[in-house]
Amino acid sequence: LREDLNRLVLASLFLLICGYHLFMFTVRRDRVEYLWFGGGAFCAGAMTFCNCAWSLEVLPAFPGYVLWMALRPIALITLVTFIRIFFSRKEPIW
Repeated sequence: LREDLNRLVLASLFLLICGYHLFMFTVRRDRVEYLWFGGGAFCAGAMTFCNCAWSLEVLPAFPGYVLWMALRPIALITLVTFIRIFFSRKEPIW
């Protein structure tokens, strides 16, 4: 389990980023890109967690793999939607 500690930290970081962006979406409802980026960060964190040895301590092997396979298209859809919304804004990005 020590070998996959870096993946566990990375998954935790993704989930922390997800929480931050979902909080920012609740503060600024007009910025939908916060919601989509938070969803993409959640998918990335969950996929990273399902791909490490720590997930076998929490999830049985088969449901963890099914969850990882189910999150792949959802992550792709959320990140493509985020990129489309982010770059289609009229005001400057920074």
